[in-house]
Amino acid sequence: MPRPFNHPKPIMSLPMSSRISVFKIIFSLSLILLGCLEMQSRNVTGQIIKLTVKLTDLPDTIDVTFIVPSIPQKSGIDFNKIKQSIRYIDSDGFKHLLFPADTVKIWFNYKKEKIRMLSRKTKTGEIIFMKLELEGKLKLLSNVYNNGEKYFIFERNKQIVRSLRTTQYIESLTSFFRSCPLLLAEIQKMENKDFTFATDREILIKKIVLFYNEQCIE
Repeated sequence: MPRPFNHPKPIMSLPMSSRISVFKIIFSLSLILLGCLEMQSRNVTGQIIKLTVKLTDLPDTIDVTFIVPSIPQKSGIDFNKIKQSIRYIDSDGFKHLLFPADTVKIWFNYKKEKIRMLSRKTKTGEIIFMKLELEGKLKLLSNVYNNGEKYFIFERNKQIVRSLRTTQYIESLTSFFRSCPLLLAEIQKMENKDFTFATDREILIKKIVLFYNEQCIE
């Protein structure tokens, strides 16, 4: 004859001493989890530029310490997380959560690199942080999706004019840069090369934007 299944008792029905023990275990596990999360992040100095929502009389530029989440396997920044929000510590030691809609720009130093994130609206209307890869009359921004795929966004006069995945072929840019014959000639030279890895295309995309900003006339 099968043994009857004994449902676990609710915590509040346990004796007081047992309840205290359970709550201590839950509290300890919570501290361990928070500790693990902190280990996967790095505190770095930076600034918040032009808060759009001012709850107090704060200046346009605020010096803070950002808590930047990292990807343990790659020991790099988890841009997919911080595009939605980023935590920071103010000068008084208090922690806050900053959303892209609350500011125009943030920057911080990470492993000797200055990371600049701009608040931008996507095609779906969502406001996120995008990484500023290159400055100039044609800005190059990037966005990382949940699957880890990286998109490059071309921006002119704060308007997104083109996007490109790192898995797309470089020649797909020819129609976009048709107004600059010098650059088109350079892109056509690239078409005959085999760029196997997304990192190869990423380097080339940056070279193309640099060439455009230096050599092409609008």
